[in-house]
Amino acid sequence: MHRDFRLSQGALLSFSQFATSSHLYDIPYSNIKGAAVSNMRRGSNYFVSRLELRDPIAGRRFADGLTRGVLATAYGGGYFGEAGLGYISFKFDGGAGVQYGWVRVKVSGAPRNRFIVLDYAWADPGEEIVAAPKKIRREQQARAG
Repeated sequence: MHRDFRLSQGALLSFSQFATSSHLYDIPYSNIKGAAVSNMRRGSNYFVSRLELRDPIAGRRFADGLTRGVLATAYGGGYFGEAGLGYISFKFDGGAGVQYGWVRVKVSGAPRNRFIVLDYAWADPGEEIVAAPKKIRREQQARAG
């Protein structure tokens, strides 16, 4: 599975699900394409951090230069190894300045690691944003899974 979601200035928020050769588990990952700066927040070398409702996005540590982030591995590695809802933060600069956003996902947990992108939002350069599924001007409804 692969799905792209539009951001501003031609940037794309991208999600993919990589099936292993045994098809016993999948490895989901995300990245940003088409932007000069594109980062997903990390908790380690390559895992995407799992945010909670109302966590602030800007001001958090982002891994510079790493554009692809793994949500979970086969047997619970990563921050999305347990079933339930979680938020992913991202930042990008498509030419208008650094922008921050979030993605709300529902995950099935290990070992299958199925996920659905429920919705996402981002702020204009200089605007603050927190992880929350409230209606804001740039919120996008998404279904992938």
